[in-house]
Amino acid sequence: MGDIDSKDLGKQLEQSNEASSLTAGCSMRPMLRQHKDVVTIKRIDRKLKVGDVVAYKGSGDSVHIVV
Repeated sequence: MGDIDSKDLGKQLEQSNEASSLTAGCSMRPMLRQHKDVVTIKRIDRKLKVGDVVAYKGSGDSVHIVV
């Protein structure tokens, strides 16, 4: 399993509503360790609620996580 770039992530989510990837970057350390931890992103069909962890694509190629 390798890193998913943001374009591939969008395609995977459209096709299967779920995508998994190794993490890249260190902004979430120590909770997520670069190239060691796998995250799975699932598309939801409900309103967000307090406590949800949300991934979104901002400008550029990064996918951000809001806790």
